[in-house]
Amino acid sequence: MMNSFAFTKMHGCGNDFIVINSFTESLPSDLSSLAQTMCQRRFSVGADQFIILGKAESREANFRMDILNADGSKVEMCGNALRCAAIYARREKLVASDEIKIETMTGISIAQILDNGDVRIAVAIPSTSIEDLALNSEHPLFGTPITAGQYTFPMTGVSVGNPHAVTYVDELELLDLSIIGPLFEHHEIFKNRANIEFVQLVDDHHVKMRVWERGTGETLACGSGACAVGVASILHGVTHSPIVVALKGGDLTIEWAGRGTPVYMSGSATFVFDANWTY
Repeated sequence: MMNSFAFTKMHGCGNDFIVINSFTESLPSDLSSLAQTMCQRRFSVGADQFIILGKAESREANFRMDILNADGSKVEMCGNALRCAAIYARREKLVASDEIKIETMTGISIAQILDNGDVRIAVAIPSTSIEDLALNSEHPLFGTPITAGQYTFPMTGVSVGNPHAVTYVDELELLDLSIIGPLFEHHEIFKNRANIEFVQLVDDHHVKMRVWERGTGETLACGSGACAVGVASILHGVTHSPIVVALKGGDLTIEWAGRGTPVYMSGSATFVFDANWTY
């Protein structure tokens, strides 16, 4: 017997997602295998991540968003996915307000749909602690030289609900992330692996960034990664809020007032197509 469900393809600055509404659709039990199958590029739908929207555990949230990487592993949260979830929820009438509270594995994030159609997200209160980054280390990462293979980069660790390591380079396009990325994602200092951001400074309100995402590889954009870059850059004193982070897929604006306050991200979210998957 064949079964099917409806899904929507979306992207935020080229970071693309398969979005499924579990309020109306029934899914097979093995979601990890489903995500791996559907996220394959060239052979399937193709996406960086697989998003399921459903009932929240908290009464404060409008709905819950669960995320799987293209390799089937679970993701704590994703900034670009939050923006897409907010726009999708308005279109599908899951919410009526322009302010949307979305539950993830790390808590509740508040999304605001702006007049120009962009979405501003209060992503998280950033942390640089060993515990939140799940480091195999007695000291935080703050410009700390880390060596993997033949490469050494000074890394700064920032958690915005998921773990990031930020490093600054002179020329982004000279980096072969297909080699460098996996070495640092799987470095022994990260208990749960990490997303790795490579940053080139433009001026004190503008940086360029490439990202190697844990469980996915190099992507055109990473919202939580852009937040981590904004936080690290402000902590190092090389930029000031607000910061435009230029990614391969587009620009994100990051705002942060300092320790103990949420980091905010603003950017676009785009529908690509609606379809059905039969299995």
